[in-house]
Amino acid sequence: MYLKHSKPPHGTFHYSVVSPGGNNAETFAMAIDQLRLLRNAFCHSFSSAIDKKTFDQYIQHTKDAIKALGVTTAPIDAVGSLTESDFPTEKVCRLKDDITKELQTENTFLKENVEDQLIGVRSDLAQSRQEQQEDLSEMRKTIEKATADQTEIKELLKTERPGK
Repeated sequence: MYLKHSKPPHGTFHYSVVSPGGNNAETFAMAIDQLRLLRNAFCHSFSSAIDKKTFDQYIQHTKDAIKALGVTTAPIDAVGSLTESDFPTEKVCRLKDDITKELQTENTFLKENVEDQLIGVRSDLAQSRQEQQEDLSEMRKTIEKATADQTEIKELLKTERPGK
């Protein structure tokens, strides 16, 4: 309700999170929306690195939103005072690459095992079908022989006992 008329353009942040009319509910809504916009900026970023200027802007937007909510900004100040060397992005990238390689290796291993098992199951299934076909063929032969024997017995009975 409060954000309908004060939504910033896509990719930007609220100019101020404090309600121009002094409405606390509007201030809270804008502060929470500012935090949502910051979260989205981080989550939808194409890179794990940001420049110092952007970092400082994000820190300031966060401090403004947190302050508007009436919460202490000391932890944000602590993060804001960190230097570039405190964020080991190269190490994080290496770890991410290592994790990706490990997952690919695991997927390859699982894929090979599953393929081998599927080939075995297919082979067993084909063998089972072949055995069923052979059994069915034997049954047909037995039925045909029994039918022929029955016909022969009927003919014998007719010739042995004519008229009956």
